[in-house]
Parts: sequence; structure tokens; C-alpha cells
Amino acid sequence: MNIITIAGRLGVDPEVRFTSNGQKVTTLRVAVNVRKSGKEDTIW
Repeated sequence: MNIITIAGRLGVDPEVRFTSNGQKVTTLRVAVNVRKSGKEDTIW
């Protein structure tokens, strides 16, 4: 089992699926705000 920590905002509900050999996989979209040269931007 892998354990990770992700900080940000979810763009949509996570999608859980299983591979052909039965492994569980979760896909999610996370947005974070960054500020560069005084300009704020959102990165997905």
C-alpha cells in the first residue's frame, strides 16, 4: 500500500476503478494557487 499526502482543492469527485488484475486505482484532480512575480495563478 502506498500512502501519500496531497494539499489543494479537489476539482471533481475522485474516481475509483479497478485494473484488470484487481488493483484499486483512484484518479483525482487537484488545484493549487501559486503566486509568481505578484501574479496569482491556479495550476491543475
